[in-house]
Amino acid sequence: MQGHVREAVPSLYETASYATIEISGELAARQAARLAAEGHADRFSVRHGSALEAAGWGPPSNDLTYVLMCEVRLCVLALQSMT
Repeated sequence: MQGHVREAVPSLYETASYATIEISGELAARQAARLAAEGHADRFSVRHGSALEAAGWGPPSNDLTYVLMCEVRLCVLALQSMT
């Protein structure tokens, strides 16, 4: 997905930061390695934890946030404004 955004809308890619929360330590490490190999390491962070727990989300932010959640076969796109 990051590659598509980088190619299709470079201005968005350059001004945004991306994060993923992965409950599996092994999958978190694999995701981080893949993103680094594809040149996204400076724009992306991989967090090991549960997306169901606020502690895994990182520090609070008032920035507009787009949330894309995927769990195996279910994907939900939500727009969240954190105020």
